[in-house]
Amino acid sequence: QDPDWTEQTGASPQALLGYMDRAGVERMVLINYESPDVMGFTKGTNDWVLAYCKAAPERLLPCVGLNPRFTPDMEVEARRLVERGARLFKIHGPHMLVAPNDYLGPHPQLGDLYRVASEARVPVMFHTGTSIFRGARIKFGDPLHSFPAITPSVCNLRPASRGRVRIKSPNPADYPEIRLNYLSD
Repeated sequence: QDPDWTEQTGASPQALLGYMDRAGVERMVLINYESPDVMGFTKGTNDWVLAYCKAAPERLLPCVGLNPRFTPDMEVEARRLVERGARLFKIHGPHMLVAPNDYLGPHPQLGDLYRVASEARVPVMFHTGTSIFRGARIKFGDPLHSFPAITPSVCNLRPASRGRVRIKSPNPADYPEIRLNYLSD
């Protein structure tokens, strides 16, 4: 790998698209989120990724994140990001120092983000794992929130295994049968 690769692709969406073409990558999610005190990522990272992804909106998918500790009007800011093209929101609990269910306690404005995302049909991803960065706190990854919808996910890159979802009854209130089938290949 060229040592200047990160600088070249960070400065030019065309350089990243060229790399993706050579690697056979069709789409890429570019993840940014607000964490000024732990990671140094300000609100500007959201606008940067949205502008960067405009070069190829079908191939470069922008993920943004709002930190309720630094964003008092989550509803207005979340709507602005959706209008500018956000395709995914990320809550990185250990880096943002918030729990996914903090809308029930210290950060009720987090519920505004969930409502805007739900209305706009923009998924919300929760990072609940560990972190090596000073100031990050794993306790904010647990417990998972009690909001009415959550998608458990494992990130398998190019998996050969396939899961399935099966409707178990005609009653729409009955849960479907979900077989993730991870790592069966």
